[in-house]
Amino acid sequence: MRKYRIFYVLDSIWIVFFFLKAVIENNSSKTGLVALESLGHFVLYSILCIIGILALVIVMIIHKISIKKRKINR
Repeated sequence: MRKYRIFYVLDSIWIVFFFLKAVIENNSSKTGLVALESLGHFVLYSILCIIGILALVIVMIIHKISIKKRKINR
């Protein structure tokens, strides 16, 4: 159970960090080639945020299944 709590905390930090990085990158007022680089960073941070959300959902499903198995075995 402890490993799930640790993962939830770390993954939540991951999601919030990359979400904020994406928002900050999106708010820049750059033009030209620098704007394309900024767009690339925004896409990268958004994808990393989505990966964190998907990992969180997968681990939550695994956690729920393990809780159900433990209840059945008792």
